[in-house]
Amino acid sequence: MALEAGPLAVMVNRELPLAGTVTGRAARLEWDFGDGCVTNTSYFTAHRWAGPGDYPVTLTAYNLDHPAGVSAQLWVQVPLPPQPRVSVGRPTGNRLQLQFPSQAGIFYTIEYTADLTPPVVWETWTTLTGNGEVLQIDDFTTSAETRFYRVRVE
Repeated sequence: MALEAGPLAVMVNRELPLAGTVTGRAARLEWDFGDGCVTNTSYFTAHRWAGPGDYPVTLTAYNLDHPAGVSAQLWVQVPLPPQPRVSVGRPTGNRLQLQFPSQAGIFYTIEYTADLTPPVVWETWTTLTGNGEVLQIDDFTTSAETRFYRVRVE
């Protein structure tokens, strides 16, 4: 019996395809993803983990010869995406340029506020999908207010 996965690391809330191989005939298969989610399904499945950590993934096959089941296990790493290092270009007129390196398939939400006095209220400016290259955003603010920016990684 064996388990296969694409990469053994997947970002939080990203789907990881999994495949199991069983020698002989299985009457029932059970996948345990190590996060409290157990499912009875086929030899092929996929799972998303909501939080970071190292998770044991176990496939158990049951039949008449093995009523207690036979299992195979592998470990999957689920890291949080790293926070990007944002650099700010030189303001030109009413234009401010932000840029940061991105990871492909990761969502970046750029937020801003004019006041850092608690409770801070952040407003969403835009959401971008990473492409593995440097993302560049131009803010053409027409007001003279001070703005503070942050990038949330999802």
